[in-house]
Amino acid sequence: MKLKIHRGANPIGDNIVEIATEVTKIILDCGRNLPPLDDPKASDTIEIDGLTNGKSAYDAVFITHYHADHRGLIERVNTDIPIYMSHATKMVLEVVADFIDAPLPRADKMIRPGHEEWAGDIKILPLPVRYSAEGAMMFLVEAGGKKLLYTGDFNSIDKTYYSLLGKVDALLCEDANIGALSGIAEEDVESEAARIMRETDGQVFVLCSATNIERVRGLTWPVARAAAKWRSIRL
Repeated sequence: MKLKIHRGANPIGDNIVEIATEVTKIILDCGRNLPPLDDPKASDTIEIDGLTNGKSAYDAVFITHYHADHRGLIERVNTDIPIYMSHATKMVLEVVADFIDAPLPRADKMIRPGHEEWAGDIKILPLPVRYSAEGAMMFLVEAGGKKLLYTGDFNSIDKTYYSLLGKVDALLCEDANIGALSGIAEEDVESEAARIMRETDGQVFVLCSATNIERVRGLTWPVARAAAKWRSIRL
């Protein structure tokens, strides 16, 4: 197994990671460069021979989740290279595309947690993680007798995954959320929101990403319970 980080080692996100054997090459994530705050419409001009131009040299692209810094360049991937993602990732991208009147994203093959996929002689096992993107995955990649665990972004993982760390040859870990493992769990956010709503007589405004499905779902019941004290709102 050969590993090449085309991009993502220094910035947050923008991930494009290549895994290769003698006969197969795949890409893990195909992220767009996050634009600077003073130029939100800045374009990402990166080109990778065999992936975004020229004769295709890759067998597949696997996407961990739907945030742009991990999937933002999929529309530029050569059309004969299949793109794998979870069903939730596909659905959210389609909703976003419809909302902003953009072309539907490419999503050639659906992946499911715990169901291995093969690209040539490379085996990819998607594993679910909790993150602000519904259906986010990490990938356990096996090829040539070696194992690589690629996390993508995550807030927390099932503790059973820790057992993998002694059984893999390399760990490629997104470091943006390492400290979050000891942070506030979504269940605690829900409980705190419910407390605030119970104790507040006026309006309560919630700011969060519309695509953070777990948080939106988690806040639904606190909102309903808090609203129940006003008879003008029918539940």
